[in-house]
Formats: sequence, structure tokens, C-alpha cells
Amino acid sequence: MRKSTTAVMIFLLAGILWPQAIRAGMGVRVTGGFTHISYGDFNDWIDGMNTDMAGIAEMDNITWIPEFGAEYYYSILPSLDAGIGVSMMSAGWNFDFMYGENGIELDHTVKAYPVTATVYFKPPVPFVSMKPYCYAGAGLYYSKITFSHRRTPSDPVAGYDAELTDRGFGTHLGLGIEFPVMPAVTFDLGFKIRWADLKGFEGTAENLEGDRKDVFLGNDDEEGFGPADISEKDNISEGSVDLGGYSFYVGVTIGF
Repeated sequence: MRKSTTAVMIFLLAGILWPQAIRAGMGVRVTGGFTHISYGDFNDWIDGMNTDMAGIAEMDNITWIPEFGAEYYYSILPSLDAGIGVSMMSAGWNFDFMYGENGIELDHTVKAYPVTATVYFKPPVPFVSMKPYCYAGAGLYYSKITFSHRRTPSDPVAGYDAELTDRGFGTHLGLGIEFPVMPAVTFDLGFKIRWADLKGFEGTAENLEGDRKDVFLGNDDEEGFGPADISEKDNISEGSVDLGGYSFYVGVTIGF
């Protein structure tokens, strides 16, 4: 009987103290999930093209994209953690269409690498192993976008490839709940909201004959969303890459 009572007491204490053990020092957190981004200028252009091509063809929007991250955290107070992390967001898009004997193939990718600083507040909830938390932070977003354009048939095939980069500032906040699974390991579920509208993309475009030119990200009523000659920057509106939106993620935290 005494052994059974001791085992029950150890189990109850573990349920209370495991989360405290993780918050008592430092550790790493790994997360993965899906983010719904606005991607405003690109998706607005797609919506306009779909209206113009109604009944002929339809292009997809870029909305849900995968996101993975890792973070180092340190407990600065019993209920307050500070974390520094990096994550990766990536999405690809393709449109391949034939009209009569002519065809067009478009490819577009977006990649972003947010480097963030975050503060987590974890209010004490006694006698419960599951712990809620909320957080807020900011970061620097390194981003790269590419474009590929092909027109067929043509001799030679006409088209270009372009790569543009930019970095900008973003903020985020969210909430979640963590579940202890081992003395120094927790599993958590979370939700995040992000604001990060990046503007100022520049790079180079190269046609299939090897000629290169400097370009910026344009958003023109006639040419649409894509690379534009840098010499036209005063005449063409500049486009943006809006990574703002919301995320659902799962994570694993390991304390040491």
C-alpha cells in the first residue's frame, strides 16, 4: 500500500513540476505547420486574370504555405521566456496553358527566412499539467522570389528567368497550450498572427539568349505582377510581397 501511495504521489508531483522544470532554465523549440498568407498584390493580379479569362482558364492563388522553425529560449522570470529563432516559409506556383497552337508557361516561387525575437508569457496554473501561453515579437524577414516565363511555340523559345530579393520588418503575436510528455520535453499546439508586408525587391532577369538586366518588382495594370526594368521604376508601380496572415502549428520543446 505504501509503495502504491508513493507512486501516485510521484505521478501527481511530476504532472505539476514537469512544466516548471522546462521553464526553469533554457532550451530549444522546434515547430512546424501551415501559414495562410495574404500575398496581396500577386493574388489580386491572379483574381483579375481569372476574371478576364472566365470560362477559358483559371489560375490558383497562393494561400496556405508550409512553415518550419527553430528557436532558442531562456527563462528570464518564472513565467516569462525570451526566445530568438529562425524559420522558413516556401511556396511554388505554376500555370501552363495552351490556346490553339500557342502556349504559355509561368512559374513563380516565394521563400522567406524570418529571424525573430519573441517574449512568451506563461501564467502559472496550479495542479494542471497543461499550460497556456501567449507571446509577441518582431523580426527581420529575408525573402527571395523567382519568376520563369516561357512562350511556345517559338524558334527559339521566348522567355526569361528572374530572381529578386529583399529584407523587411515584421511583427507577430499568438497563443498556445503546452503538454508535458517527459521531465524536460513538452508538446504544444499554437496559433500565430503575423504582419509582414515587404517592399523594395530588386534583382536581375535573364532571357534565354543570356542577356541580363536589372529589375525590380513591379505591379502594373497592363504587365501585371512581376519583374520590371529598373529604368521604369518612376513609371511603374512597385509591388509588394505580403507575408501577413495567420498560422497553425505544432511544436516540441526540449529543456536543458
